[in-house]
Amino acid sequence: MHDMGIIQGIVDAVLENAKGQAVKEIELDIAIGALKQVHGDNVKFWVEEMLKKEFGEKLKVKLNVETTHPEIKCGCGFNGKVEDFEVTHDMAHLGLYEMSCPKCGSKDYEIVKGNGAEIKGMRFS
Repeated sequence: MHDMGIIQGIVDAVLENAKGQAVKEIELDIAIGALKQVHGDNVKFWVEEMLKKEFGEKLKVKLNVETTHPEIKCGCGFNGKVEDFEVTHDMAHLGLYEMSCPKCGSKDYEIVKGNGAEIKGMRFS
């Protein structure tokens, strides 16, 4: 399940940054690409469960999860968001999606955004 790889990466980053701290509350701002087809509710549930296992059941966790829309850079000069794309959860497991350049229709482009996960903010108290 590719969701768990993303979730484990988030938890590992939190544990690395929280080393040596007495943590009672964690707030995370996370951006997940739409091409990943990872559901924010799953991320919230599992990140919270895994962090409580590390820091205790009284830990308060706040996750702000946003979806990052796909952006590409194409040889035709287009550089921007792609509004028309198709990806299912099963396709995302295989790294597959249906998308083309909105300017020229090419399927030969570089994905700039929307195919990854990123922690944009991390706060401990």
